[in-house]
This record gives sequence, C-alpha cells and structure tokens, in this order.
Amino acid sequence: SSFPERFDQTVVLSNGATFTLRTPSPRPQIRLTRDTRNHPLWNPELRGSSSGDDSGQLSRFSKKFGDLE
Repeated sequence: SSFPERFDQTVVLSNGATFTLRTPSPRPQIRLTRDTRNHPLWNPELRGSSSGDDSGQLSRFSKKFGDLE
C-alpha cells in the first residue's frame, strides 16, 4: 500500500492529561512540556513583562521609534 504503517501513540500533556492518536511514528508515548495550556502564544497572561522579547530587540525598536504614532 502507498500509506505508511500507523501506530497508536499516547500523548501526555503538561498537566498529565492523555489522549491517543494514530501516527506513522513508532514511538509509543510522547510527553509535551509545552501545549496550549502553558504556552505564551495561546495564553498572553503568561508572557509577563518580557512580552516574548527575549533578545530585547523589540524594546530597543520601541525606544527608538515609539513616538511615530
């Protein structure tokens, strides 16, 4: 057949919840440290003061060009 073999894989979310899916990966389990419950992209309140600006480039840009509005 032209389709790859499928395996059952248990996905363990960061809060311990699990679900099973069919995947071509033979790994029986995958543990996620980041998911929609604890990732700043889906939870802006988790960003804190950095606002995703780990390198500081956004704050330097804002300081330099912030008065353009």
